[in-house]
Amino acid sequence: SATRKMFFWGSTPLNPNQHIIHTEAKNELNAFSTSGLNLDQLEKFKKAVEQERQREERRQKERIEAAKHIKIEDEYKQLTEEKGYPVELQEMLPHEFLWQKEPIVSISWGTDHVCCVTSAGQVFTFGSGENGRLGHGNTKTYVSPELIKWSEKLKKDCVISVSCGINFTLLLTKKGFTYSFGAGEYHQLGHGNDSNINTPQKILALEKVYIIAIATGSHHCLALSVVGEIYAWGLNNLGQCGVAHLEQVKIPTLLKYSREVPRSKSYTFGEIRAKVRNRL
Repeated sequence: SATRKMFFWGSTPLNPNQHIIHTEAKNELNAFSTSGLNLDQLEKFKKAVEQERQREERRQKERIEAAKHIKIEDEYKQLTEEKGYPVELQEMLPHEFLWQKEPIVSISWGTDHVCCVTSAGQVFTFGSGENGRLGHGNTKTYVSPELIKWSEKLKKDCVISVSCGINFTLLLTKKGFTYSFGAGEYHQLGHGNDSNINTPQKILALEKVYIIAIATGSHHCLALSVVGEIYAWGLNNLGQCGVAHLEQVKIPTLLKYSREVPRSKSYTFGEIRAKVRNRL
């Protein structure tokens, strides 16, 4: 009777001859097609061969990608002292945040940027710097977390929370002050004008109000005071600021209620309207 051979194969990391094994197995199976084997069994075996070949191709691609990331991380370590990073590293996905020395206590993101706050009050941003939304004093793009040097200059105060709109950033400090930077086209920065700002600037309209929580919509903001008052400002074309008109709100404005309500303990908002949820 004719000699029949059986081939076995599996995952062999970075084996350049892997495809040869698959080719020989496939050729051998094709030769068996007229040898009197059960055709159903042969087709199943052929299918298994093809599936394994495809799986091995995927594994090989994964190994190549992993090797790329290892190389990128090595390059990343050499660039940590620089302020900008080459375009080639934009797709970098490090296995861990090498920049992080303190735990992150607050994080938020806009359409194309991210902001993180550490337990030490340091503020890191990365992504698109258009309109100055990263707060580094420029409009550059940063492809890895970059410390906003300003956050280290706050005397006897530190940032504890962040909230990002589409193209701007809002910060809250331990002493209840609010800072904003980025695009100001809809007065979302709360400074009374529509100018862009590329470094954190204190919102003077809230300087005498102790703020304990902040939040942002696409182009508007809300701030909650220690006594339960809510202030809103920014784009208001759909009444999302809750100030009883549809004009843009240039500076933080206290929301007034049609009836007496308990102190607000939580709040949410969306594109359509600002909604206050009160708990007894």
